[in-house]
Amino acid sequence: MNTRSLFRNLHLIFGLVVGLVVSAVGISGSILTFREEIEHWLYSPAIGNVYPAVMPKWQMTYEQVLTMSDVGKRRVSVIVLPQGHTTAGEFITSLRGARSLKEADQISVYVTPTGEIIGQRHRNASFIAWLRDLHFALFAGTIGLKVNGWFALGLIFISLTGFVLWLQTYVKGKAFAVNLKASWKRQLWDWHRLLGIVMLLFLLLVAATGAYYPFRETVQKWFVSAGTALPPRGTPQITPPPNAKPLTIDEIIAKARPVLPEATLAVVRPPASPTQAWAATFHRRFDSGESTDGGPTAYLDPFTGAMLRLDDTRAMPFGARLLKNIEPLHFGKYAGLPNKLLWFLLGITPTFFFISGITLWWNRTRGARKKSS
Repeated sequence: MNTRSLFRNLHLIFGLVVGLVVSAVGISGSILTFREEIEHWLYSPAIGNVYPAVMPKWQMTYEQVLTMSDVGKRRVSVIVLPQGHTTAGEFITSLRGARSLKEADQISVYVTPTGEIIGQRHRNASFIAWLRDLHFALFAGTIGLKVNGWFALGLIFISLTGFVLWLQTYVKGKAFAVNLKASWKRQLWDWHRLLGIVMLLFLLLVAATGAYYPFRETVQKWFVSAGTALPPRGTPQITPPPNAKPLTIDEIIAKARPVLPEATLAVVRPPASPTQAWAATFHRRFDSGESTDGGPTAYLDPFTGAMLRLDDTRAMPFGARLLKNIEPLHFGKYAGLPNKLLWFLLGITPTFFFISGITLWWNRTRGARKKSS
């Protein structure tokens, strides 16, 4: 067996083994690229221009936030701030002690600028939650997450063997050409090769960032052994002063805004316990989402409002900045709508490669069978 046959067989076998799962993960990822927009369109209640531009401030204490629902079994874990007086705020409640989003059983409570509750939804009972469970864990929890990581590594291998095959079939002046006058079989082969080489670096990026999540600890150990600083993890701890009264939400927000005046304060996270800090996440241009990786995050003392730590990728070493940007890189959240559209198409390409690859293999083997009969 020559080298070209070896790589073609490896490319084919791995494509058949991982192709269907990678296609499903890719399509779900395409849709999740627009998760925030879809959820806002489907679920956020419309308020309209019915409130004055200057609204009364939040006057909810720390204790009131923690007991918004279900007699202490749940807590408010995330507050998505209204951006303007025509949009609703979103209080996301979670079960205490949950170790994952699925276990947290999150419920969103939508609140007007005056504090009136106007709706709620069970986040786990939505199409988006179903897609996220498929995309990240194949509906199988921690085991599914790990399996998904191996499939992501399989996609990297397929992409690299495809690149080798592209080099082996390289013809000067025709490497990026599609012969539209040829048979449909030849055109399919040309499109398979062309899209493969055009999307190669993007596929490698998405697969590598996807593989990071199940193998996070191993990757971080590699970075540490290479002398690279890691991004800070965990919420800073504080010692509550005796008889001190925690700040209200409004007071925390007022303390947080001046930290990054050039950015928009988008999300705040109440402490899970009296010994934890508040987290305030800002959005600069192209930042989005509820995650602390969705933009720079400041951690504030719940009693004084003093900033305890600021996680801003612009001030981090390269390695820490890279790890902190895994989520934006994986979902294409760093160049606005054009990049999201590119990532949407990128998620569909594994399905095209899977179908076109099977078709090319079937046509080739059927032709070989006809010749031998």
